[in-house]
Amino acid sequence: MSKRLRIVKPLRKASVMFKESLAGIIEETGDGCDADCAEETGFDCIGQPSTCATTCGDGIKAGSEQCDDDDIEAGDGCSPTCVIEGGWSCDGLVCTTGCNDGIKAGTEECDDKNLDNSDGCSQACAVEAGYTCSGSPSVCVSKCGDGIKAGAEQCD
Repeated sequence: MSKRLRIVKPLRKASVMFKESLAGIIEETGDGCDADCAEETGFDCIGQPSTCATTCGDGIKAGSEQCDDDDIEAGDGCSPTCVIEGGWSCDGLVCTTGCNDGIKAGTEECDDKNLDNSDGCSQACAVEAGYTCSGSPSVCVSKCGDGIKAGAEQCD
């Protein structure tokens, strides 16, 4: 249940959003304006009553942001709209790829969605000698004529 409370003492913001918990204690909703009518970290607030929004790319995960890696570059795990990109997991500022999830992302050379070595894509998501890999999940084939006996090759 949401309530809009009017602050009677003179402060810079006229109203604050609160929610009432089952215990009857009033808590902040994380809407950008705290109980003392100050902007919460990671928010910018304007107007009366205030409308608060997060700033994606400022390095502060706030509001509905899934991540905020201090930039607005795509392909690094956290999108320009602060949504976690496929094949990545993020903890605030740090995003890492999920090797062996079938999604080739970040610095992964391949990702065949398994932990098997000697199939062209290692369990560390690196292309093994004698193979070429492509796609997501990666499909790896041995390279005949490269001087490396790999996979089902009987000779090379």
